[in-house]
Amino acid sequence: MEDIEFLNTHHRGLVEFEAKTLQKVIEYEADKYGDKFTLAGIGERYHQYATPINNALERYLKEMLEKEMKATLEPMAIVPDYKNPLISSGLLYLAALRLIHDFDQKISPQLKGELEVNNSYFLLFPKLAGVYSFPTVIDWENGSHKKEIIREFSQFNPELTKSILKLIHKVIG
Repeated sequence: MEDIEFLNTHHRGLVEFEAKTLQKVIEYEADKYGDKFTLAGIGERYHQYATPINNALERYLKEMLEKEMKATLEPMAIVPDYKNPLISSGLLYLAALRLIHDFDQKISPQLKGELEVNNSYFLLFPKLAGVYSFPTVIDWENGSHKKEIIREFSQFNPELTKSILKLIHKVIG
């Protein structure tokens, strides 16, 4: 966006969120690389670091769901729009249950579990339109989001907490 006033009017909080995210990226990389740290290429790296964790999880789960649906060789498996960002992995799973005979029996237990964990994660950390306060990849990389998950939820549901951490680690690293 070229017009900062337009941003402040129509996307309140975005500039502050991105400035804060960029600061986290620079602090993380400066700490990680020390004297070898450089701002060269920060724009490309920023894009990866600023990815919302929800988006990374959704992208992974939709890819896995697409593979498993198409592996059934059912003709209806080609119907869903797997790339549409408005269609969640949960909605795709519901579609699969309706489109593919016995899909509930055909889906791998691992993917079914990951879809359930993702639903729980989304309830704990929703990404709401127009609200710029959600965890991003940099929050995972610098450890702050992992600490937040453990601090806030491990006392209530330690198994779910472990499953969430495991899934995010699998997807992001």
